[in-house]
This record gives sequence, C-alpha cells and structure tokens, in this order.
Amino acid sequence: MDEEALIRSLQSFRHIKQLAFWVCRTLKAHGIWRDLSDRATAYHDRYTRLPLERLGLAAPGDDLLHAVGVMPLYLQGLNLCSQDDVKTCLAECPVAAWCPYPKGGAGAE
Repeated sequence: MDEEALIRSLQSFRHIKQLAFWVCRTLKAHGIWRDLSDRATAYHDRYTRLPLERLGLAAPGDDLLHAVGVMPLYLQGLNLCSQDDVKTCLAECPVAAWCPYPKGGAGAE
C-alpha cells in the first residue's frame, strides 16, 4: 500500500489534516488496514499518552511520542487505561505490576 498517497488522499478532504493519521490508526486497530506502518498511524491523543503518563515514562506535555510506535500505546490506552478501573487494571493489564495507578500511588489519577 502506498501510505504517502493514502495520507495525501485523506488529507485532501477539507479540514482533515492530522485526522488522516487518526483514520489510519483506527482502521488498522480494527483490522481493516493491517499493513500500515507506525508512520501512517501516528496520531497522538489521550489514548496514546495515558499509558506513558501512568507508567511515569512521560509527563503531561512531554513530546516523546514521536519516537514510539503508536499502536500498542493506543490499544492499551483505549482498552484498559481509559476505563479508569483498578479491578480491570489488576486483572487484565500486562503492565499493572509497574504502574502506580492501580496501587493509588504516584501518578494515579
């Protein structure tokens, strides 16, 4: 798939600009465009920042996301972190042992 052409095509719609990356990320997450690279899915929002902030890897306002693949962060943030549920964290989160959120410690919201 020509990702550059895909992004340009999506951005040709009025007012879409950065949302082209959101469209690509969302469709990849749902298994529609599975072969897209990290570059084409690089839309950064609450779901990509929340896991990093909770693990103490980024403070609010840090610009570290450009160096990290978005999909794992997005899926973690969307499916687990955004629930704000300690029981879900402890039962399902693969990084709960390292995260202060379920313990109510530093970084917990």
